[in-house]
Amino acid sequence: MKKTYHRKNIETHFIKIGLLTIVGLLPWLCNSQNLVPNQSFEEFGVCKGGSWNLQDLQKWYNPLLISSPDYYNSCAPDSSSGVPVNGGGVRFPKTGGGFVGLFCSQQFYSQNVRDYISVRLMDGLYNGKRYYVSYFCNLADISQQSISTLGVYFSASDTIPSLGAMLIASPKVENNINIQLVDTFGWMKIKGSFVANGTEKYITIGNFKDDAHCGLTDLPAGQGLYKCAYYLIDDVTVSLNPADCGIDTTGMFLGVEGVDKETINIYPNPTQDKLYIQSEAHLLSYYTIADIAGNVVQQGDVAGHEISVGDLAKGVYFVRLQGKDGAVYVRKMLKE
Repeated sequence: MKKTYHRKNIETHFIKIGLLTIVGLLPWLCNSQNLVPNQSFEEFGVCKGGSWNLQDLQKWYNPLLISSPDYYNSCAPDSSSGVPVNGGGVRFPKTGGGFVGLFCSQQFYSQNVRDYISVRLMDGLYNGKRYYVSYFCNLADISQQSISTLGVYFSASDTIPSLGAMLIASPKVENNINIQLVDTFGWMKIKGSFVANGTEKYITIGNFKDDAHCGLTDLPAGQGLYKCAYYLIDDVTVSLNPADCGIDTTGMFLGVEGVDKETINIYPNPTQDKLYIQSEAHLLSYYTIADIAGNVVQQGDVAGHEISVGDLAKGVYFVRLQGKDGAVYVRKMLKE
């Protein structure tokens, strides 16, 4: 006998299919956004400034009470924790007006001394799902050393084992140990992915390797003020969607990605007299040189891709180059 389908039965059938589809997509729909609250460190309580003021930052906290991560924001009333000039040097945020500073090595003080920052995610992770992670870092001007093992640890609770001033944990996403994080001007992007086990609720950012295994390297003589590796952190992302982290899943890797790709270079750097500009694709018209406090000390037209800086005092400067098309490029210069 031929089976007859009534309209009501057909409608019920499609409603069931729709509900099952929605239920199956719920994990993806609910988590395709960034799960990190206050991801660019813009939300704070009272912006009172001063050193060791991470307590001013909302959502984020210090998981190792004997350490002292720093919070910097353009709202700060003093230069120690302001933006762009602060205790770490001179730096504009990757996004907004704030960022965090972490000592990832402090050999001027002691061996294996670290800072970390932690936050509870807006939702727990789903078992068996692949999550994509990214954040930006910058080596602060005060640093005489660099490392290569800045990472992100995921945990089920806010308690992490420690040994002295260092957390004992294995990060899920970590920079490639063969790539030194040495950029003191541009923001370096660290990104990667991992498969969750369903217990992860917190993330912690920092250096989880000891001084002997973190790629600790001395920078060239004359660079930095202290024997340390001090990094600035901004724009943290955890998402089910790789596009939220700028990750191409056809060529997945864990590593660092430089931000500043412009073909503008200055040399020699350090310099004593002449500064030459290498620009293959840009016509430059004007330059401005400012000291680390932001004071303009020299300016003029760019003529013949050469600037005379012999009259400047020794120190660190920022060279602002303006193109004839209106584009602006900034490079750091060390005058000897």
